[in-house]
Amino acid sequence: MAAPLGNKNAIKHDGRCAHCGGTEFYYKKNGWQSACKACNNARSMAQYRADPEAWKRRVRDNELKRKYGISREEYEVLISKGCGICGGTNKLHVDHDHKTGKVRGALCASCNRGLGMFKDSPALLQAAVEYLREVMPYVIR
Repeated sequence: MAAPLGNKNAIKHDGRCAHCGGTEFYYKKNGWQSACKACNNARSMAQYRADPEAWKRRVRDNELKRKYGISREEYEVLISKGCGICGGTNKLHVDHDHKTGKVRGALCASCNRGLGMFKDSPALLQAAVEYLREVMPYVIR
């Protein structure tokens, strides 16, 4: 299927793959691609085989930018501080507000799941703290 006429990217090519000349285009969130899926996959695989570590870094960098709007350098600063709750440094995740998308910091997998279970609600977390103080007064002071 060729790119639709109303698409501004359609004028950049004649509806054929720039590599093999096929007419099977596919759509991604960022618009029509200039190569068919098979050619894109082959190009990506060739890049991976040439330098797997560079390919993985590039994929991760793109993911950080797309999902959270941050660069690798900003990510490195986030994780250098450790988990924002327990201070751990193992398997850190980017913590972000699911409503606004704003990055809040880094959390370890356990703390990240814990916040998710409490629906990021300070009221629910406070209720949990009060409950623990009530049933385990010797542990939490």
